[in-house]
Amino acid sequence: MQRFETDMNQFKGSNAITDAQVQTMSLNEQNALRWLSLTVLETQMFHVRNQRERVDPTSPDAQAIMKMIDESKLTGDEKMNYKAQGRRMKERLDELGRILSRTREALNKADYAGSLDSVQAALASTQKELGDLSVDYSLYLEAPSTAWLAKQQAQGTSGGLNPFKHLHNGVSYLIRGGYGLTPWGKEYKTNMRAIEGDGKTASMNAQFTEISRLIASGRREDWAEARRRVIAMNPGAAAYSGMASPTEDAAKLTDALKISASLRANHEKITAVTETNKTLDAASTFVTWTISIALLAPVARASLNLVGKMSNVGVGWMNAGEAMGGMRGLAVRAAGRTAYAVGEIAKHTAARLESLEPDAGRIRAFAGERWIAQYAAASGARAMSVAIRQGTFTAMSAGISGVFTLGTHFYDVATQGGVRIGDYQAINPGHSMFKNDAEGAGKAFWTGFKGGAWWANESFHPALGYIGLPSTVFANSRLAGAMETIGSRGVVGSLSTGIRSITPGGRAAMEAGVARGQLGFLEKLSQGSWYAGKPAAFTLSMADNVAKYAIFSQVAGYLGTKWSWYVDTNVPVALPFVGVVNNPEEDVERRIKRANQTGHAWLESPAWLLIPTHAAHGARDAGPYMNVREGMKQYDMKTPEFPNGRTALYANAPVDHALPLKPVKPPLAARLFEARVFGSKPATEWIVTKQAKEMGQMKEVTRLAKEGGEINPIELMAVRDLVAGKSEFRTLKVTEEVQKISYEVATEGLVAQPGRAMEALTIEPGRSVKGWGKITPSCRSRWPRRCTARSTTSARRFRRS
Repeated sequence: MQRFETDMNQFKGSNAITDAQVQTMSLNEQNALRWLSLTVLETQMFHVRNQRERVDPTSPDAQAIMKMIDESKLTGDEKMNYKAQGRRMKERLDELGRILSRTREALNKADYAGSLDSVQAALASTQKELGDLSVDYSLYLEAPSTAWLAKQQAQGTSGGLNPFKHLHNGVSYLIRGGYGLTPWGKEYKTNMRAIEGDGKTASMNAQFTEISRLIASGRREDWAEARRRVIAMNPGAAAYSGMASPTEDAAKLTDALKISASLRANHEKITAVTETNKTLDAASTFVTWTISIALLAPVARASLNLVGKMSNVGVGWMNAGEAMGGMRGLAVRAAGRTAYAVGEIAKHTAARLESLEPDAGRIRAFAGERWIAQYAAASGARAMSVAIRQGTFTAMSAGISGVFTLGTHFYDVATQGGVRIGDYQAINPGHSMFKNDAEGAGKAFWTGFKGGAWWANESFHPALGYIGLPSTVFANSRLAGAMETIGSRGVVGSLSTGIRSITPGGRAAMEAGVARGQLGFLEKLSQGSWYAGKPAAFTLSMADNVAKYAIFSQVAGYLGTKWSWYVDTNVPVALPFVGVVNNPEEDVERRIKRANQTGHAWLESPAWLLIPTHAAHGARDAGPYMNVREGMKQYDMKTPEFPNGRTALYANAPVDHALPLKPVKPPLAARLFEARVFGSKPATEWIVTKQAKEMGQMKEVTRLAKEGGEINPIELMAVRDLVAGKSEFRTLKVTEEVQKISYEVATEGLVAQPGRAMEALTIEPGRSVKGWGKITPSCRSRWPRRCTARSTTSARRFRRS
């Protein structure tokens, strides 16, 4: 084309043109026409291949439309006939593709010096056929898809025997209707009337379903009627959509243009209400779940507690299977584990529902003695609790989604040119759908924020705060420890705990830290100020837990992609009574699309529900002991009134004894996520456990031993001579456990003070060691041999140095 244009420009400035120049220009024109024809042909072949993939039922590109056909209101035979029309259209496109291939071969072999009239005629014919096919193609795809989209946006009416569906429909009707009455809801109301229909016009779903029936018949006159009906839905759409001038002769507007404009007008109406409906429907789901849980929680909890008894049945079966052994025993154990899992899940859900229950005494004081009034008041309290929890969950989901989308936008902007390390493309170029400015960043966050809020109130998602896979399902199995760790911690917490538990000395260090009451990083951070430490601890903890679910979903998506690529298309699988199933896909592009679709489906699936969570019923049953740490903290605290703390009080208390506790207000996050309107008042006492008592004894013995600045092993050794249960060691009642702890602390004191230990071993009995007191033969005889040896060796080294 450039060569032909250059020659033309040269001839424009010439006074005369020779015959040879004219002949050359003609040849150049023919050559340019040949390449232009090839360009047009390739464009036609692209459209043929693209349309063929969309109507071929075996193609990944056609799966979406196949699903819409299956979910339509067509009868079974009509659905089969509709898909048959797609196969016929595919055959027409295949034939057109073969014609185009022969035309391309003819163009490649043609002498451009000769005539190209036959080729031009063939291209004109194929273009006409392609244009006619494109109209049928658009009708074939748009009829079921527009009906499906319109159905998604229309107000649901059929609920059958499902009371929750009827409740949701009623709530949705009120919310949508109320929005339509607002000043900014007028256009929304108009578009929804066009989608749902009115007394004169059928709904868009019904109209396109009838058009789909015409297409399914396969008769050309029905196809023509389908075209007419689509055009009649929006007769002036071509002019008003900007596709043609309002003053243009109507005869010049082709059916293809009118059909395209009418379909576009319908899609614009659907698009205009889609985002609004997502928000309104999210509110409807929010209200529906709130009402349902508030009213039915007591019944559901009682039923789930009955199902929870299967845990005991499952344990019995597992024990019986263990005794049987062999394959029969394995089968019995598998059945027992299944029953146990069902019971544990039921008990977990029941405990979560129980956490919504208000305090019975407070409800009785508010509503009186009539049960109906008490039920109404309790349901109202439960509704407020559910609403607060769901609102918090929605805000959290929206915030996380907004930050994630904003972060992705910043990453795409930062990697617009990609990152190369030498000849290696380390990071591919990124492209963000938002502008690279403050406005674009704001839109990115807002888009993610809305998406997260919609997700939190979609389908069953509001129930996620009440259902889950408790880690107790894996009790008494090899996975028990790992599942408990994963259920109670996030990614970083699980990894750090897992690594420490398998490294030499790691487990011992962890157990020693627990015994000393040592706090973790986040726990220490949460002890900080309300404006720095607590928000940071909450943010890091939430991010760590959310990352657990995000990574699990990403792994599921990756495995789905690999499964589809390797297993589904490459590896022959032998099945009983079926034989070898091997369906390799020869088209690489189709394999890639199918693998990506499978991976995306696995990524979007609720597979993350398989991640174990902390068992709610376990936490509920341990409720009386949940305040132990706070109680120990309060009693260990040094105050002007108690300069040495009150550790001795719980160190001397009997096990399971209750001690007064200063009520503690839970953190704001806990009050929101675990909201319980009219709930029980904070605990005013805590129960001394065996572990708490032992830890208190250890702390008090160590404190008493160091009152002089250093441990006095002589005094601690003497504790062994006291009578357990009748004597006292300053503030402690002497027990066998106190005697054991005193001896251990004394041993550590001897090893830690080699100089004094050597002096005590070498001086004459009856003399005193500064800070320790008088040394007697009986005192020396109680010293452990290893301590004596280590003390002597250390003293000698000290003396030599």
